[in-house]
This record gives sequence, structure tokens and C-alpha cells, in this order.
Amino acid sequence: MTEQAIVETGFDRTLLASPRYGYVAALGGGSVESFRDCVIFGQEGHDVESTTRGQVYVDGTVQVTSSVVHVSKGRQQIVERTHDLRMANVQLTSGTWTMSFGIDPQSINEARRYVEQMSIRAGELQP
Repeated sequence: MTEQAIVETGFDRTLLASPRYGYVAALGGGSVESFRDCVIFGQEGHDVESTTRGQVYVDGTVQVTSSVVHVSKGRQQIVERTHDLRMANVQLTSGTWTMSFGIDPQSINEARRYVEQMSIRAGELQP
């Protein structure tokens, strides 16, 4: 019945297609998929509108600690360890919805790219 109604009305299915920009894994599980016209996180999905904005926040530091390790026969070696203490969060807002989720700090550049693409699309939708 639904297929027949679509055919009878002459609806163009390509109007529903929205190119996928990519996805970023969320720290709480799942991933946030970014499309040209919408953003989907699990069962939650929102349209990109002219008022849609996004920001990627980063806080914390990467620390390097050094320690002396005894190797053998009285020899010592300095070993450096890196500790990534950064936290990253993406916040998306629009006139009718908001979405916020934590991401791995290693995904910051990818998330910023998707947010920028979304901002460009929101600008295209402005009158």
C-alpha cells in the first residue's frame, strides 16, 4: 500500500537522500552520525536547520612523566610515559533541540570537521 501511494503521487525518493559526512564514537557508547541534513545519535535524530550551531570543547592536558628504571648490571634507563588527561565534548544546538556527548580526545579534529560542515549547511538554509 505505501509503495503504491508513493508511485501514484510521483514522489521523488532522492529528496530523502542526505549525504553522510561521517561519524564520531561517543564515550557513553554508540556513535553520532552526521549527515548533510540531519544528525543521529542512537534513537535520537534531529534536522539541521538554519539556527543549528555546534562547538567542540576540550579541557585538560597531556602530561609526560619520567622515571628511572634499572635495566641490568647496575645500568639505568630513563623511561617516559604519556598520560592523556584531556576530556572532549561536542555540543550541538538549534532553535528546537540540543544534543551533547563526550568523545575521545583523539577524535577532536574529526568532530570539528563535521561540526563545520553542519554549520556551512545551516548557513545555506538561512533566508
